[in-house]
Amino acid sequence: APFLATGLLLFDIWVANCDRHVKNFEVDYSTTPVSMNIFDHGHALFGYVGGQGEARLNALMNRLGISVDPNNPH
Repeated sequence: APFLATGLLLFDIWVANCDRHVKNFEVDYSTTPVSMNIFDHGHALFGYVGGQGEARLNALMNRLGISVDPNNPH
């Protein structure tokens, strides 16, 4: 369902999750309405590099939080 995909994208931007892939969400089409479960947020917010969380968030300020590398200007 498009509204679920939109919600997932906005959520990942909000929590600066750069690691969304097909194995960490699931859509259940057997329910009404269709539902989605999302999991594995280990790369969100402070990232996965210990001690670098604040620097990561500062580098991502005013950028889409789904950027893989905060040092990449694109």
